[in-house]
Amino acid sequence: MLKVGHAKAWIDNKGAWDIGKIDAILENIAPHCEDIMISIPSWSPTLYQGSQLPPEKHRAFAQWCAQLVRLVSSEAV
Repeated sequence: MLKVGHAKAWIDNKGAWDIGKIDAILENIAPHCEDIMISIPSWSPTLYQGSQLPPEKHRAFAQWCAQLVRLVSSEAV
């Protein structure tokens, strides 16, 4: 997994999804694939820095993941 702010990371220094980078990657992959599965291996360090996400952060993490789904879905239409 790339660190936040890395040139190839899908999130910026503030933990927001970088739709420009995501879109550029998916545009190159999509013509060659029937289906694409995106995995989110962990939360952004801007959400929490630790080995186990505390329960009070679960909703924020779910919303962050859902935001990626919305971004990718809206670009696919």
